[in-house]
Amino acid sequence: MYKRLLSGLLCVICICSLCACGNTNETDVIPEQNTDDVTEYLKENPPVMQIANPWSDCTTIEEAEDIAGFNFDSVKSAEVNTISVMKGTDYNIIQIAFYDGENKVTIRKANTEDSISGDYNIYNQEKPLIKDEVLISVRGDDNLYSLVEWSRNGYSYSISCEQGIEFEIIESY
Repeated sequence: MYKRLLSGLLCVICICSLCACGNTNETDVIPEQNTDDVTEYLKENPPVMQIANPWSDCTTIEEAEDIAGFNFDSVKSAEVNTISVMKGTDYNIIQIAFYDGENKVTIRKANTEDSISGDYNIYNQEKPLIKDEVLISVRGDDNLYSLVEWSRNGYSYSISCEQGIEFEIIESY
């Protein structure tokens, strides 16, 4: 009788062990999430910690010049759509954007000689251009050039054009 009781008890323990290990609770399965739901949740509950936007919008070029501490004379007469300035720890950048309905052109100037374009694309074509003894880098694809960069007198300049423009037009300025 003692052996039967012990055998029965061991069987119960084994069955309980197997049941515990074979649990297929649905919480172990990661539910499929709808990205619209996640986007909506983030709109309603923004993250507590965010990286600050280093750019400040300005209403005039003069205001941007005051913040940056240098002049941007070459575009004073053009019709500008947006003006912004970034005051950094190492240097300041003035960014001016123009829209003509089809194309966006962004011009930047900074008090550094480093590259400031913010364009990290790899272009198939690069042509050097020399104007007033300054080497200008012109890059693009399919004979349309999207990025122009140069440095002069302690300042860096960049012009980026979303649709790209022909080299001859760049060369004529």
